[in-house]
Amino acid sequence: MTMKKISLLILLMTFVGASAFAQDWLTNGATLYHLGKVGIGTNASDYGLTVSGDLGFFGAGLDGSSLQRATIYANTSNHFLIEAPKTSAGDKLNISFNWRGSGPTPFFIQGSNANVGINTTSPYQKLTVNGVLGIYGSGLDGSILQHTSIYTDVANGLLIEGAKTSSGTKLDISFNWRGSGIVPFIIKGSNSNVGLGTSNPDEKLTVKGKIHAEEVRVDLSVPGPDYVFDKDYSLLPLRDLEAYISSNKHLPEVPSAKQMAENGLELKEMNLLLLKKVEELTLHLIEANKKIEKLSDDVKALKEK
Repeated sequence: MTMKKISLLILLMTFVGASAFAQDWLTNGATLYHLGKVGIGTNASDYGLTVSGDLGFFGAGLDGSSLQRATIYANTSNHFLIEAPKTSAGDKLNISFNWRGSGPTPFFIQGSNANVGINTTSPYQKLTVNGVLGIYGSGLDGSILQHTSIYTDVANGLLIEGAKTSSGTKLDISFNWRGSGIVPFIIKGSNSNVGLGTSNPDEKLTVKGKIHAEEVRVDLSVPGPDYVFDKDYSLLPLRDLEAYISSNKHLPEVPSAKQMAENGLELKEMNLLLLKKVEELTLHLIEANKKIEKLSDDVKALKEK
């Protein structure tokens, strides 16, 4: 083989090798390029940019020192971690997420106290939401009727709106401790009945347990039993009352012990009924007192003869 042919072969092999390498990784220090993908500190890049190590960056007013740069990294100890920078005096800078050129910051972490603000840059608690907080879970799609909304304004004060099903059925609202048994507080979606200590309230308020109150006021839908004092009221004579008690073992109109055990007591009706019986008893006492006074006068008159 002539020298000319050998030189041509070497040149061809060099060109083919260079072309093959161009299809693989090109190295520039610690940076590698491959088919439009960039790896820093690694040649195993499946993404547009892959960084093996910490990613640090800083901007105006920061010098890029250890505390004055933002750092993003991942490892088995910290998992995925974003560290925000501090000022030269050590003050923690705020963290915020927004779209370039947009208005209010939708997500904000205040450096001075680590409070989180959603749609506000002045969070006054660990989480402050300026707007409506929406929540939904399994079986709900998060649409306007199928999520729970929590918000406050001058018209509603604090308002918690429960979710509905896709067919419009109101779901229950309940409060409980995770993993506990009977729900201590529930509002039934079907009828808005409230239950304390029971999950099946059968009235507007159903309490399974004792109630301790300083005062209870009951609005009356019927008048009090003052009609007992009307002149035309038919008062049951004591003799008839005695016969009724002897036969039934309870006062007329008053539920028996068995009925009370089975049906409970209606406090409003029972108090009105007891008041009626007290008024009837008062009339009997007044009548008896008149007879006693008459007998006393008769005895006195007999003694004076």
